[in-house]
Amino acid sequence: MFGQSLSGLYEKIHKKEQELSDLKTAGAKLLSLYEDFSSNESLCMEPSLSANTFQGMNANGFERHREYEVFQAYRELKDEQLVQGISMVEYYINKIEDEIEELKNQIAALEAEEKAKND
Repeated sequence: MFGQSLSGLYEKIHKKEQELSDLKTAGAKLLSLYEDFSSNESLCMEPSLSANTFQGMNANGFERHREYEVFQAYRELKDEQLVQGISMVEYYINKIEDEIEELKNQIAALEAEEKAKND
């Protein structure tokens, strides 16, 4: 029984470490996307329209649409959805790190129990 329990715990640690690695990779990608979104935010309002290029009611409507719909949606994606995704990944990273620590504690306890039996 000891060998199976111990090997099962080592297997769980291995799976959790793989999950942790995957989450860290995803977190890094999300942070990179956030930085890209931040540095490119001004592009939502380009090109600037001048009186020579586009004017009148259609120009005003276009500017309002771009500012209140496109730009606001872009900011919501960056400031709410990406930030929420990053926070969730960080939460699960911490959770899995705690689970790995608990598994290591269980292994240490089993090994100490076995050592005590053998002494």
